[in-house]
Amino acid sequence: MPAAYAGSRVGLKKLKYIAVFLVLANFGYLAWLNFGATPVEPIGFSEPKPLFSDGMILLSEYQSRILAEDLMLAAQNRMCLSVTGFSNFDDALSFEDAASNRGLSTSQQLLGNLQASQFRVYLPPAPSRAIAIITLDALSERAAEADLTIEIYLITGGLLENSISLEALPTLAEAEDIKAVLVSLGYSPVIQELPQSDQGIAIQLGSENSLSIESSDWLALVEQRSYLNALENLCETIAQG
Repeated sequence: MPAAYAGSRVGLKKLKYIAVFLVLANFGYLAWLNFGATPVEPIGFSEPKPLFSDGMILLSEYQSRILAEDLMLAAQNRMCLSVTGFSNFDDALSFEDAASNRGLSTSQQLLGNLQASQFRVYLPPAPSRAIAIITLDALSERAAEADLTIEIYLITGGLLENSISLEALPTLAEAEDIKAVLVSLGYSPVIQELPQSDQGIAIQLGSENSLSIESSDWLALVEQRSYLNALENLCETIAQG
């Protein structure tokens, strides 16, 4: 066999193997695509997330929302004062009036266990201390003539300063009886209910801004009332209490 012919047969045999290999490789690749490959997701763009419901907000509206949130947070953290240590109900009322005159918000809270209210009959404040003393003397004389045995005294401070008061009575009916006697003597008395508890009364103070025991409003209020005590707390907590 000539050498050229033998070499040609070897070359054809190699090409045959290569062709068979390529066919098998193609079949294998197709099988892998259909049964073994993980599907490839097409590359795309994610949907944009809306900023707000309409997709747009004005700067002024955004600033308004921020301001509203800040105001709400400030209100939640606002501090108020709970004041105690009053000598009596009149002292508490006088303090409350002074605080109101300074623009503070006020409210009353009875401490401890509630007790039955008492009732006070009094004559409205006189224009001056001198007139109040004259009225006190005249009422005392006329009450004695009417056999009215009850303590009568001058109120020297607070909201009812220069008023003439009779001792507190345990029931409204008794107060009404005393009032009727005074009316018959030519006076114009008033009945006031005095709430009672076994631990006194507290006055709650609030303001648009937080209050503290170092604030100018508090220091001015206790300048003549050093015996008072104040507790700082969240206004919300005090209101719920």
